[in-house]
Amino acid sequence: MSATLTREELLRRVRRGDPIRGVDLSGAELDGVDLGGAIFEGVPLVGARLRGAKLVEAVFIECDLSEADLTEVRAKAVVMHRSKLVGATLVRAGLVRAQIAQCDARRVDLAGSELTVAAFVDTDLSGANLREVSTDRTTFATCRVDDVELAGATVKQTIFTKADLRTTRLANARFEAVVLLDANLAGKDLRGLFLEQAQLTNADLTGADLTGATLSNASLKGANLTGAKLDGVFANNALFAEAKLAGASLRGAKLRQALFVDADVSGADFSDADLWQGVFHRAQCKKALFSGADLTYADFSHADLGDAVFRGCNLFRTRLHRVRDEGAVFDTRALALGDDADEAESEDWAPPAEGA
Repeated sequence: MSATLTREELLRRVRRGDPIRGVDLSGAELDGVDLGGAIFEGVPLVGARLRGAKLVEAVFIECDLSEADLTEVRAKAVVMHRSKLVGATLVRAGLVRAQIAQCDARRVDLAGSELTVAAFVDTDLSGANLREVSTDRTTFATCRVDDVELAGATVKQTIFTKADLRTTRLANARFEAVVLLDANLAGKDLRGLFLEQAQLTNADLTGADLTGATLSNASLKGANLTGAKLDGVFANNALFAEAKLAGASLRGAKLRQALFVDADVSGADFSDADLWQGVFHRAQCKKALFSGADLTYADFSHADLGDAVFRGCNLFRTRLHRVRDEGAVFDTRALALGDDADEAESEDWAPPAEGA
């Protein structure tokens, strides 16, 4: 600790509400100290020990906590702005309502920590260890997450915006009702990942492997899944509207009541998939394979089925209203529904011209 500020004097200044500035606390021994409500401005705390410290509503502005040991700190409503946490240890920390903005937190260790209603904004978390963290209603807004470890994490109602997750490790992580807006997961191994109710709007999942993943009630609106593997996924009630699935493999997938409205599934393989009540309005299905699929009550109204293959399908009451089907292969359409005359009349109706 700086020779000009003892531990006791530090605590007295904190209790008086005096901002702490102009001192160097690098290497300070502050284990278990109560610094609730303290305000630190431009204070070096490099390598300081604050194990089990109480930092409730503490504020750190332009401080350097690199390599500091904050194991098991209680940091409810802590604020860190433009500060450094490079290589800092916050194992099993409690970061409830924490706000960490514009910080350098490369290689920070948050393993086993609780991140509840926390916000990380414009912060560099490259190489961070978030193994087995628990996040709930937490936001990671435009943060760098290269090589982040999220293995075994439980991530609930958490938002990632514009996150490049291609090098993030996600083994045995569980994502529930998360938002991955504009996320980059291209080529990512996501086999068996739990993503129930996930919002993957406009995500880049090109060539990703989602074999056996859980995507029930998930939204992949506008997502790019070109060439992706979704064999055996559990994606009942999932939304694939306007998604790109050209050349994707969805063999044996569970896609009951899934919506593929305006999606491009050209050349996709839906062999043996469960598409009961699936909706493919206006979808591009050229050369798609539906062999052995259950298409009971599915709706392909206005879809392009050119050269698509429907061998061995269950087409009970499958709607083929005004489809384009040149070159499509069917064993039989006996159980399917063709053009609906009343619907066609309503679609063709136009108001009379003025003066007519």
